[in-house]
Amino acid sequence: MNKATPISVYRDLQDAYLRYVDTTYWLRHKDLMEERRDLLRQNGRLFTEFHLEPIAQYDAEIDLDEFARKNGMPVAAVKMVGEALFRKFTPANELIRVRDHQAESLKANFLSGASPGRNAVVTSGTGSGKTESFLLPILTRIVAESLRDKWEITESQNF
Repeated sequence: MNKATPISVYRDLQDAYLRYVDTTYWLRHKDLMEERRDLLRQNGRLFTEFHLEPIAQYDAEIDLDEFARKNGMPVAAVKMVGEALFRKFTPANELIRVRDHQAESLKANFLSGASPGRNAVVTSGTGSGKTESFLLPILTRIVAESLRDKWEITESQNF
């Protein structure tokens, strides 16, 4: 079996759709069916040329635990959330690392004296981890609250 490429998938989809049209709207004359296929294949009728956009690589270089310690965040909560969000993508024996914008979003949420209504705005490319940029601080706050309630840790001891 050949390895699928964007071009082969595009052609396979075209062929499958044209076979569907042929079987649903069968014509006795083979020449008429071929003419219909040719008309449907003309660019813009049923199919357009596809567009491939390469996605930039965004490297995760910031050690999450160290970042949390340096910035006075609830380390236990950050560690738990980091494991939940990123461990699947990080080998078991390696540190959890995050991208710059993810770390900065977390930091903005835990800045000393930050008002509860403070929000970070993250703009970055497709596939860069923007979703994790908002999940990381939210989940960390929830876990930190849970840990504080469970073990009665005061805010000054943990933040």
